[in-house]
Amino acid sequence: MCARLLLPYDTRSFPFAAVLRQDVFGVQRLAELHEYARRRKRALGRDDTLGMPDNLALRRLMQDLPDDSPFYRLYRHFMLKVLAPAAGRPLSYSNHPKMRVHLPGTPSVSSFHADVPVTGRIDQLNFWIPFTDVQDTATLWLESSYGRGDYAPVPRPPGSAWTCAFA
Repeated sequence: MCARLLLPYDTRSFPFAAVLRQDVFGVQRLAELHEYARRRKRALGRDDTLGMPDNLALRRLMQDLPDDSPFYRLYRHFMLKVLAPAAGRPLSYSNHPKMRVHLPGTPSVSSFHADVPVTGRIDQLNFWIPFTDVQDTATLWLESSYGRGDYAPVPRPPGSAWTCAFA
C-alpha cells in the first residue's frame, strides 16, 4: 500500500524556480521556458518545433552543473532541512538527481511507469518537486492506490514535494 506524503515548503527559503531561471536557463520566467527555446531555435535558423531532444538538452543543463553550483547547494540544503526530517531517518540521495524538463506540446522523456517496477527497490523514495505550476497533461499522474491503474493528474503549484512510501 502506498502512503502519499505531501510536504509543503516555503519557496522564498527554497527558490528553486528563481535559481533555475537565473543561473541555469537564463530566462526571465521559468514557466515560459518553451517560448525561449523556440526563439533560440529560430535564431539559429532551425525548425522551431519543440520535441524530446529539447527536453533532454534542457535537463542536461541541470545535470551538468558543478557540485558547488547555486542549484545543487540549494538542493542539498532542501534535502537536509525538508526531506530528511520528513523521512525520519538518514537519507542517501543522488548528488545529481534525474530531473525532468517537460516543455508543453512535447512527448514525455520516458514511457509511463511506476517507480517500484522500474527500480526494483521498494525501499527507495522518489520525491516529485514541481518548479512551476503543473496541471492536466503537464503534471505527475498518480493512482488512487498502487496497482489500480486509475491514474489521474495531480495539479500542484511550486512549494510542495510529493512522495509515495510503501508500508
